[in-house]
Amino acid sequence: MTPREYESMLAGLREDRRVTEDQVLARLRERNASMVQAIKALVQLFGLSLGDSKALASHHAAWRTIHLANAPLHEEAKRVATDGPDAHLRRAANRA
Repeated sequence: MTPREYESMLAGLREDRRVTEDQVLARLRERNASMVQAIKALVQLFGLSLGDSKALASHHAAWRTIHLANAPLHEEAKRVATDGPDAHLRRAANRA
């Protein structure tokens, strides 16, 4: 979804006062929005925190496959953040 398409869709969703978080996530997924756009929409439309929006989108049925596909990348990012980017080099040096 292009930024222009996203903004247009968001404007339409703002007009619908009865739209729910669930409906927003489903509609965005149907239109090939990114996970980032889905999270951003929840923040903008419902005033949710970034963390709450991420959790809601990640666990929503429409986004579950995307979340699961990204899990290895997220785990690697956490590992690097915790151990540092050169951790694999240090482990290899310790084994030698």
